[in-house]
Amino acid sequence: MKSIADRLPPEIARQIHPDRRKNETAYWAVRDQLLNQYRDQWIGFADGRVIASGTSPVAVFHAAEATGLRPFFICVGREEEPCRIRRATFPYGAYYPGEALPLIGVEFRQIGLKAVVSRGEIRPLEPLPADWQEGQLLRIEKADDGEVPAEEIDRDFGDLATLCEASEPADEERLERALQEARRQAKEQVRRHMGFA
Repeated sequence: MKSIADRLPPEIARQIHPDRRKNETAYWAVRDQLLNQYRDQWIGFADGRVIASGTSPVAVFHAAEATGLRPFFICVGREEEPCRIRRATFPYGAYYPGEALPLIGVEFRQIGLKAVVSRGEIRPLEPLPADWQEGQLLRIEKADDGEVPAEEIDRDFGDLATLCEASEPADEERLERALQEARRQAKEQVRRHMGFA
C-alpha cells in the first residue's frame, strides 16, 4: 500500500514527522489482523499497537495525540474513502451540539473526477490523475444534483463574516464565554468517553 503521506504535495509530505510514517507503515503491516476488531472504527496506531479507538474521530484523535507517540490516525476498513469537506472560513458557533473540533492545519484537494455517461460508457470531462493506472479499480458515484455551488456557499459565508464583524463588544464577550464553556464541556466529554474522568 502506498503511504497516504506520499499522496500529499511534496512540500506538505516533507513536514510529516518520521515517527508518523513509521507508525503508518507498521499499521499497513497488521491492518488485515485489525479488521475483525476495529472495522469502521477510528484508531490511533503507534509502536505496533492500537493506542486509541472509537467511533468519534475527534475523541480518538485527542486521545491518541495525548500519548505523544505521533500516531497514525485512520478509520479501519475505510482507508480509501474520502471525507467530503468544503473549504470555508467562519466563526465558531457556540450553539453547535457536537463535540469541539481540534484546530489543525490542512490542505484539501479534489479527489473526484467529473464524467458523463455517453452511449453506455463513462467518459471523463477532465484529465485523468497522473497516478491512475490502466485497469485500476475505481469507485463511481452518481453526482448529487442538489449540491450547492461553491460560489453560493462562499457568498453566504461572506455575508456571515460581514455580520460577525459588526458585532457589539458585549456580544463578543458573551461569545467568548460561550466558547470557553463549549471547550470545557468538550474536554469533559472526551475524558468521560475515554474513561479518564
